[in-house]
Amino acid sequence: MILHRKMTRALSIVPLEDSFSKSAFAGNIFVSKQTKTDCWGILEHPSQAIIKRYSYDESHVTKGFFMGNKSINLTSCPSAYSFSEYVVALNKKLLEHTISNSVKWAFTKLELYKPPIIGNFELRLINNLGVKLTKSAIYVDDVFYGYIYFSDFSKASQ
Repeated sequence: MILHRKMTRALSIVPLEDSFSKSAFAGNIFVSKQTKTDCWGILEHPSQAIIKRYSYDESHVTKGFFMGNKSINLTSCPSAYSFSEYVVALNKKLLEHTISNSVKWAFTKLELYKPPIIGNFELRLINNLGVKLTKSAIYVDDVFYGYIYFSDFSKASQ
């Protein structure tokens, strides 16, 4: 699954059934590699605009993290947060520790190969072009899930 555009409607990750129209999907349709029969898609709800965005305390999400060499781990994950909230907050913390804490890091792309779950998270910095673009691998319970990308948006607000 790859999302790389501004989302303006509510989204759901749903099992793909014959009754769904492929045109209703915002992202790629993907198949589980374990069973090769489970199909999933990101369903965009055209009548449900995103009404509100909310901020959350990233320091609470990442509480108890530990750093490795170009990696960050979190094994205690309260269910109060979503998969996206965990990987965004953890990756931002990883980049602040490994590249720069003076950069305004912005989440730019999520590329998943499995439906997201909550578990023991590990993110590993794979590539960085300075602060222009970074790529980190996402692991949950030691299983590879995909990549998250961040960029420097410090100059975007000037």
